Amino acid sequence: MLDLQSFRWLGGERVWMGLALGQGQLEVVIGGNENRMDELRLALAGEVVDDAATVERLGSEYLDSFVDRAKFSAGGKWSLSSLEFGRQESDQFNEFTAYFMLDDDVYGLWSVQFRQQERFGISPFQFSRQQY
Repeated sequence: MLDLQSFRWLGGERVWMGLALGQGQLEVVIGGNENRMDELRLALAGEVVDDAATVERLGSEYLDSFVDRAKFSAGGKWSLSSLEFGRQESDQFNEFTAYFMLDDDVYGLWSVQFRQQERFGISPFQFSRQQY
């Protein structure tokens, strides 16, 4: 469940940022303007956060299908750290990005883009890794 009281407008990034209740420190970013969050993005965020365990499972499976775990963090676990819904105005309203941390990969931030489809629910379609 989204903790709507925790959301704050970040003017420099032009997004709303807050937390999900009952999900540890799961950070949630939602597009909109300085007056309010975009209603379509907020609705998708609510649905996704309520099923964060599925996002974590699907994202982990998707990443494992590309990452050779024998060579890279063999015993590491994927952990969902944040979700973004429309950071850019051009982002599709039925898509979101989930960010993952991988044990033993201290400098990497992994992301999986998901698309919500009426008949099939959410499905991952792209991943990336950022070095920081």
